Amino acid sequence: MHSADGGIVRLVNTCGVGIALEMELTGEPINAQCALAVNMVSKVVPHDELMAAAEDMVARILRNDRFGSETNVTSHRQFEATPQAPNRCSRR
Repeated sequence: MHSADGGIVRLVNTCGVGIALEMELTGEPINAQCALAVNMVSKVVPHDELMAAAEDMVARILRNDRFGSETNVTSHRQFEATPQAPNRCSRR
């Protein structure tokens, strides 16, 4: 993360202060299940299914018209600005 790019704020809003601080201060990654538990990802798939899952998601996104997709992104950004209750996951 770089200062003033907004990533830290989004990380705090997504997964809560505790996980965000731990990740920032230690530099340690979290596993996929923890990332799912704290809303950093929406889905976890086995590695050998990753490209198929990504291509499926892209196809689902591209089915929407451009205006609808842009409206959804704008709505999501507004939602991100509202602090959420933190989710917890076991780091150990």
